[in-house]
Amino acid sequence: MNFNCNDKIILEDDRTRLEPLDWRHLDSLLPIAEKHPDLLRYSPSLFGTEEALKAYFEAAIAQRNEQVRYPFVIYDKAVGEYAGSTSYGNISAANQRLEIGWTWLAIDRQRTGLNRHNKFLMLQYAFEVLACERVELKTDSRNEQSRRAIEAIGATYEGTLRSHFLMNDGYRRDSVYYSILKAEWEGIKTSVFAKISGETNKPIDERQRLVSRPFTYKVTKNNKLIIYRDNKQIKIISGKPATKFLHLADNADEQSLQLKLAKLTGHYKHGNE
Repeated sequence: MNFNCNDKIILEDDRTRLEPLDWRHLDSLLPIAEKHPDLLRYSPSLFGTEEALKAYFEAAIAQRNEQVRYPFVIYDKAVGEYAGSTSYGNISAANQRLEIGWTWLAIDRQRTGLNRHNKFLMLQYAFEVLACERVELKTDSRNEQSRRAIEAIGATYEGTLRSHFLMNDGYRRDSVYYSILKAEWEGIKTSVFAKISGETNKPIDERQRLVSRPFTYKVTKNNKLIIYRDNKQIKIISGKPATKFLHLADNADEQSLQLKLAKLTGHYKHGNE
């Protein structure tokens, strides 16, 4: 398992898009935090104010820099708005495992199917791209809604860690642990996620692999497009193809941009990198 938290990972299907959390998302998520201050009542993290949300961002981004957590922002395509956040965390490349958690959604986006799409994409990427052997999930033992949601995606209950977290109100929470193993994933994918996997099974397609090793580019004064990968110049494009790409780049998301650069350089043919 090779997980570099410096990579730009975008997980996307027709319903949702998970993109790396950064400071530009603060203004989009702040109204959710202020409207629903109790969203993280079962979490040790403070929530509900601008100051608390900024601290949440600082911690998430610092942990990404430390290579132990990869925070995403959730964009709900059904309403065209950012809806919350989720993360990979407790990343252990040596042991080929990670955790999915730190998840919160606006109240009106809960029970809409959005979270199930997010979990499918994250599990698929973990098992099929990162080659994880184990994915963990945990929650406060009192959080019945979260426990039901975890159990509904096929995770196996493993036990309870007593007095596990000190909460902000002084309460010591018990944490219940669940897991999904690589050997179990195919069965869960074709049963629990049958509808979603049938709709989106372009298996995280090669575009995800392209984003994990992104192309970069720059434009010269005479509008030539110079394309790089792994800090090496690999192609120079000029004329109409360069002009068309620059027009696309103004409005394209990162995944579409990477796909176009891959096609221009010959790295993406017939659906394979």
